Amino acid sequence: MGSPVKISGANLPGLKALTERMLKANREVWVGVPVGAGNAHEIDAHGTEKESTTSLAVVAAANEFGVEIGQVPAQQEVGKKGKTKDVTLSIIKIPERSFLRAGLKRGQAKFQRLNRINLQLVLLGDKTIEQALAQLGNGAAGEVKREFQVGKFTPNAPSTLARKKPKTHPLENSLHLKNSITFVVAPEGSR
Repeated sequence: MGSPVKISGANLPGLKALTERMLKANREVWVGVPVGAGNAHEIDAHGTEKESTTSLAVVAAANEFGVEIGQVPAQQEVGKKGKTKDVTLSIIKIPERSFLRAGLKRGQAKFQRLNRINLQLVLLGDKTIEQALAQLGNGAAGEVKREFQVGKFTPNAPSTLARKKPKTHPLENSLHLKNSITFVVAPEGSR
């Protein structure tokens, strides 16, 4: 249980300055993989890691939401009379493996506790709003990174496992994606 805040009277010292400071600090904390984080790395047929032409932000989005890549038109035979119908075949399917949303959801109670504590510290003048938001961003990025180890993800396909041995946990091909998770404190509504 935190200390309740009670305001009474009209001339509390510093109240106007605190109100102005809080209004100016209208910020958001964004957590994820920035567009400029670089390119993904992949393992070739010989087991050598090399840089891909795909950005880490695209890899993050593909894994977070799932995606089908490389759809090709084809025809499928229907019935015994040689009739065909047009179909689309997917070459690669990446299942949804939410590390970002799941990590933020898993850490939600921690973030709420941290915000309550930091609000009190800001009100007392023991911490700046910028410090509080940076601490929240660091904590949120850490929870997202932790999700790489504790998340219950769809297992990798046998073709992926053949390239990844001995690492078999999804999203563990290299640590580039995990290490690219960061945070930004930005003005509210600037997305």
